[in-house]
Amino acid sequence: PLARPLEKTTAISLENLISFFKQPVKFLYNRVLGIYLNKEDKIISGAEIFVPDALQSYQLKKELIAHPEEGPGALKAKTAMAAACGRIPLANPGTFYLEELKEEIVAWQNWLAPLAAPLPPMAVDISLDSGININAILTDLHQQYQLLLQPVKLGAKQGRNGLKIDRKKDLIQGWILHLAANCLPDGPKVTIVAGIDQTAVRFPPLDKAKQLLAHLVDIYLEGQERVIPFFPKFSLALAEGRTTEKLAEDWSQDKYDGAADLYNSHCFGETIPLDNEFKRLAREIGTPLYQQVTVCRKIE
Repeated sequence: PLARPLEKTTAISLENLISFFKQPVKFLYNRVLGIYLNKEDKIISGAEIFVPDALQSYQLKKELIAHPEEGPGALKAKTAMAAACGRIPLANPGTFYLEELKEEIVAWQNWLAPLAAPLPPMAVDISLDSGININAILTDLHQQYQLLLQPVKLGAKQGRNGLKIDRKKDLIQGWILHLAANCLPDGPKVTIVAGIDQTAVRFPPLDKAKQLLAHLVDIYLEGQERVIPFFPKFSLALAEGRTTEKLAEDWSQDKYDGAADLYNSHCFGETIPLDNEFKRLAREIGTPLYQQVTVCRKIE
């Protein structure tokens, strides 16, 4: 364990809480230890982009999404700006990529339509019984729900054995935002997470939101002192019914997460950290989440 900070934590931003639960090991390295790991950069500076990578595509889609208040010409203006800034491949590759990108975004926005303009952002300060305050500015609030739009393939589907979702980091983000919204006296108490693949999940109003949020804060504080074995892709898969044996195989074989993640690799080496504490945290965090979440067929 790391030495405890001299000053007791009295305030936590919701943004930091979400960042932590998306990747606790990386959060500990970056925010507590001040360690930043980088893979060797194999792209020559100034080289022409032929196909944007996954992160570049995600960031571009996030920026290109036209919000209701921006008007019908927003997508065209935004794509022109992206091309002018060199963020779109040149010549034919760029033309094909841009057309596919626009078709995907337009289809998504048509699926979401008609969305009314969101309510004004809401500054919140949630006081927990422990004396810690959670502060945040909630955006994308609508009259009936809080809406988290993610330009990724969410992969939400209802199977015979329950709900399955591919993008579990987005699921944990939506869950924490939902808990925060349900701690407030006013505002929407339903949260919807929607992906660009036109799948979505819904969290209903919740009575024990502050109690659940306080437990996540306890885990967060512990995670400032030592490594917490919570990994959304694997921990929430356990809550979906996957076995630890299968997850151990996935940890070694996954191309992006698990052992392939730079921070996991540096922290755990050849060890697969899916131990009893991993299973306990998966149950404590995943069980109440999956008891609430359902597939959302239509957003209106």
